[in-house]
Amino acid sequence: MRKQSLGFFFSEDRERVVLKRDPEGFFDGIMGQVKDDERERYAIIREFYHYTAVETYLEDWKFFGTYDANTGQRVTMIPPKGDKLIYTFYTFGNVWDAMSVEDPIQVFDVHQLDGYNIRDCAKDLIKEILTTIKNDR
Repeated sequence: MRKQSLGFFFSEDRERVVLKRDPEGFFDGIMGQVKDDERERYAIIREFYHYTAVETYLEDWKFFGTYDANTGQRVTMIPPKGDKLIYTFYTFGNVWDAMSVEDPIQVFDVHQLDGYNIRDCAKDLIKEILTTIKNDR
């Protein structure tokens, strides 16, 4: 089974999000492979630093859900089953600290994601995360 961690870095006021442009030219959250000897949350810390040069810590990242990469559907079974799983996390901070290290990154207004080359699944996750955390306040 292949595992990936996906992270969304929001501004403290929840008005902006940092996204990374992938090799196909689409913007998405920060994503990377989970190594065999690694936990999913540690993978997002490592990948996030690799792509943005922003240092984060274990307690910064909140788990949002596990998704089947083939179907895009949320996985609710424990333990999760599927040949490729995406573990999704989010955190908050100063989005202007993030800088392009390898692939281009950009800060987007969360209310104006349409009209940009952003993956639909990323737009959906951003809206779902913000709705969920708004309701948790």
